[in-house]
Amino acid sequence: MNNKITSREEILEVCRKIVSENGLASLNMREVARQCQVALGTIYYYFSSKDDLVISIIESVWENIFSFKEIGDNGIAFPDYLMILFQKILNGIEAYPNFLTLHALSFASSGNDQAKDTMARFLIKIKEELLQAIILDEKVRKDAFSDDFNESRFTDFVLSNIMILVMQRQKDCNTLMEIVRRAIY
Repeated sequence: MNNKITSREEILEVCRKIVSENGLASLNMREVARQCQVALGTIYYYFSSKDDLVISIIESVWENIFSFKEIGDNGIAFPDYLMILFQKILNGIEAYPNFLTLHALSFASSGNDQAKDTMARFLIKIKEELLQAIILDEKVRKDAFSDDFNESRFTDFVLSNIMILVMQRQKDCNTLMEIVRRAIY
């Protein structure tokens, strides 16, 4: 007997599967209800509109892509942290083909403030984790940073370059890693 899916998280899990298999554009309330084996009203109980569902699934996919414990607390070297982060993003791209690119392009053109806020929140979280990782890396040269070239600006630079590599569909970040090593060690 098939179980009906009735919790918000279970609905989002079905949505992540739909997005993974067919892309973000394929998401619609009726198909979600059909795959969850519930009435359309049940979906509307948790999500007031398709936009609300799309924002929630964008948030859910971002959380799924970046769902790992803050590894900066473990004393991992900053370049190793970057490699793990980049690999996590590549795995997310594989699991959700075109999600990051379509999300970035759609929110840039649509003017949807909620979508922009969702992406901005995750980028801030990633930057905070990058900053934490570089601060905790004991191998960083003491003179690596200054007032004009501080850890925060450096992590902005690194994150921007990671996102560029992702948008260019690069499979490695070796050049960025070498720049990082030369700059901080």
